[in-house]
Amino acid sequence: MPRFAFVVLNWNGAEDTVACLESLRASTVPLHLIVVDNGSTDDSLAVIGSSGLADTVIGTGANLGYAEGNNVGLRRAIQEGFEVICVLNNDTVAPPDFAERLRAALPGDRARAVSADIRYHDNPEQSWFLGGTMERGWAYHSRSQEQRSGPTPILTGCCIAARAEVWTRVGLFDESFFLTFEDFDWSLRAGALGVELATVPEAILLHKVSRSFKSSAAARRLGAFYFSRNGMRFAWRWNRRHLLTFMTQQVVRPAIRDLRRRREPDPLFALLGIGAFWLGHKGPAPRLLARLAELPPRSRGGA
Repeated sequence: MPRFAFVVLNWNGAEDTVACLESLRASTVPLHLIVVDNGSTDDSLAVIGSSGLADTVIGTGANLGYAEGNNVGLRRAIQEGFEVICVLNNDTVAPPDFAERLRAALPGDRARAVSADIRYHDNPEQSWFLGGTMERGWAYHSRSQEQRSGPTPILTGCCIAARAEVWTRVGLFDESFFLTFEDFDWSLRAGALGVELATVPEAILLHKVSRSFKSSAAARRLGAFYFSRNGMRFAWRWNRRHLLTFMTQQVVRPAIRDLRRRREPDPLFALLGIGAFWLGHKGPAPRLLARLAELPPRSRGGA
């Protein structure tokens, strides 16, 4: 039985998920592939199940968000005794030696979590994530080749691999974030417990980047809501003196600019995220907000 499990979360993205699983099946080391279908409203469960590519398919029956959806798969992998577990975005494609290189970077005598050199699927020479930095309470992806060596304070939820004991020690993703910033929060919790975070430059992963956010106007609008609300929650939890800086520079100013330019996604949802934070809102977006996000884009008239 393979001792390395991958958790792949699917939400209405069977085509990408199947492509991801096909790439993992070509791995140079044996893998156990767990797919968690996060309440898809299309035929994802049937398509993925009939592909025969996943060893385990779990249907949640509802959209639990990125955090709790992945937690479902992580709990299963831990319960079944896998030694190394990696959460992996479904819109990624891995070369055959990908898993082997990740596993080699996770020796049993070190508390460590790693990610890959994640590159753009449509531009494989350019990195999307090669570690990151924390500046003024804000987490930045690094795309510089200088990040190929040394530790990193953050990992991206697109790809996080660690031994089961590390997942157990740190805990799983905080489901109250629902979507976005749960990976940065997990990274800082891990670092606070002495877990070493690093990128593995030899492990190259191709990423189609935010397919779920780009899938519809509703997804983009809700993405703006979660970004602003959760970004403020993250700043409040880890460095409160930068809370107002995040709110003004990352939310309010871009929203005002987009209002002036009449751009989608509707900046109103980003501003509503601020209000939700101050009201202490957690978890999935309110139902009324989700319904508003489904409304057709506003007509631009003669503009």
